[in-house]
Amino acid sequence: MSADREQALERLRHLRTLAPTPATPPAGTQYGRTGVERRAGAAAHVTQLVDDRYVPFGTEVLTGTERRDTMVWLSGVNYWWTTQDELRALDDLTARLPLEEVLRICAEEGFSVVGDREIMGDRHIFLLSEDGLLAEVFLEQGLAGDHRPWSLTIYGNLAVEDFLLFTQSHGEMHLETAPDGRRIATGRLRWNLRYTGKNGSFRATMAVLRASCQVVTPWEFAPITSWLGGDAPRGMAAHPSDEIARVARANTRAALDNLPHQVRDLLGPQLTTA
Repeated sequence: MSADREQALERLRHLRTLAPTPATPPAGTQYGRTGVERRAGAAAHVTQLVDDRYVPFGTEVLTGTERRDTMVWLSGVNYWWTTQDELRALDDLTARLPLEEVLRICAEEGFSVVGDREIMGDRHIFLLSEDGLLAEVFLEQGLAGDHRPWSLTIYGNLAVEDFLLFTQSHGEMHLETAPDGRRIATGRLRWNLRYTGKNGSFRATMAVLRASCQVVTPWEFAPITSWLGGDAPRGMAAHPSDEIARVARANTRAALDNLPHQVRDLLGPQLTTA
């Protein structure tokens, strides 16, 4: 096992000590009884998969009781039923954090700021990790002209080695097959920074990805398939959808083209299909 993978597993073990899974589902979550039931159901489902030794491809980087306990813990902290108290125990992304706190947490997870760009009143801060993940903090302009963090999105290519552990990451990624047969996860992982009830643990997800996958650089599949930022560029919400898409994609291309050479040198030319 590589030193990086062992370090990621140790990170997972440490996080579990900070916010251990309750013996029973919590009395309430952001969405009340539905969240409690969904959380219990997710724990039961993942326990069954582990006990059935479900390994469609790859290998198991965790085994035995530790694998089951870790998967059950992840099913509690990486979905919308995760409580804000649990996230605070992890010193994680919670609702309405100021920008400096968001950037601090990102830095502690290996991301450095590589770009800061304002487009049509909205602000995008770009961050890059040494292993090849690109992050975007999207800030929406308020009525007073200030910019407040709205979302954090991570993009990348990851060769999946422990599929079941990978599925416990919080995100919208899909699998592609590389010419050499590797299964590459590509797409995005997004955290809402304004509201409760939308976030799993950013820190746990980063540890899961680095434990279960190998980040691929340069990117083999473009993970940015629509556009950066919100649903529509500022002031265009009432415009026709095709006009919104045209402007938002043009803004995305301009923002990516404006990133420093170190980003392209690491990630390659295959950043977006937008």
